[in-house]
Amino acid sequence: MLDALQLEIAAVGNTVSIRARHPRESGVRFVWEEKNQVNLTYQITVPRQCQVDLATRTGNITVGNLTGQVQARTETGNIFCRRIDGAVEARTDFGNVTVSHCTGAAVVRVLQGTIRIGPIGGRAELKNSTGDIEVQAARAGITALAEVGDVSVGFPRTFTGEADIRTAGGNIFATIDPAANCTVRASTVWGRVDCALALTVESGASGKSKLTGRLNQGGPVLKLHASGGRVKISAAATGRE
Repeated sequence: MLDALQLEIAAVGNTVSIRARHPRESGVRFVWEEKNQVNLTYQITVPRQCQVDLATRTGNITVGNLTGQVQARTETGNIFCRRIDGAVEARTDFGNVTVSHCTGAAVVRVLQGTIRIGPIGGRAELKNSTGDIEVQAARAGITALAEVGDVSVGFPRTFTGEADIRTAGGNIFATIDPAANCTVRASTVWGRVDCALALTVESGASGKSKLTGRLNQGGPVLKLHASGGRVKISAAATGRE
């Protein structure tokens, strides 16, 4: 099988292309031959500071510590980014996307899987059709939509930018530093809003379907709307930046 493998590697300018194929792949294959496939892993070394644009049809993509912009796309597979000092744009149809740390903006799209983001310094635009969205700390505004799944987002004390978080068939869990300044507008259709923060309530109430209130001096608006679930607002550990 290795002798029949055709591996083509080419570099033109700043573009590296890798193509692997087997001549028999275009022919008829019987089911009992599936286990004889060859799994390939490519390890590409780049400068610590650069921009990368990665794409594969089937397989995982892993990016280590990097300073620069990262673009990653795969149809079936997981995408993992360690620490990125820059922006991240990632998309997979069937798989998970994990970004441990990102200092810039993040745009992530998943058709079926899970989105997990650590601390993020720039604005986040996240969409998941079937699966959960988890963000450890959103510091500069966030738009998150989970059509079928839960959304969990943490807001540190110094966060800026507004938030628009929605879910059609799941719950929303927002964790906010009690020392933060913001305005909360939470609503549900079939569930209720539970809030453990000391908000200055402007309308609605905790335990009802709607709640609008101001935390401390007020500030960026956090819109939280769950069509088919509940909204839970909790207090985060104080002192988190």
